[in-house]
Amino acid sequence: MTFRERAIISQLMNMSRKSSPTSRNPGKESRHREMLLPLPLAKVRAMSLEHHLTLAALYNGRGNIDQINVLLKVVYLAYFMAAMAHEPVGPRLVPGRGSRR
Repeated sequence: MTFRERAIISQLMNMSRKSSPTSRNPGKESRHREMLLPLPLAKVRAMSLEHHLTLAALYNGRGNIDQINVLLKVVYLAYFMAAMAHEPVGPRLVPGRGSRR
């Protein structure tokens, strides 16, 4: 897990904490501002490729513990993003495709 991914997850988990509007440490304030910016497109594409290749390797039965760790990161990230969006997390049934039994 990269530093930026850990920072995003940490920020999502600590959103309920209130921070003072004026910071005594200007370097810390700039890091917070940077964490709010969108990820660069190259990083997003690299992460997307890594996630897709991981799923393909696991699907074909060629995965190992490294791929399982990447998949776990994806699941946690999706969970935290859904929690921040106040969306329910869990399986959903798509209308028109039948039900699972």
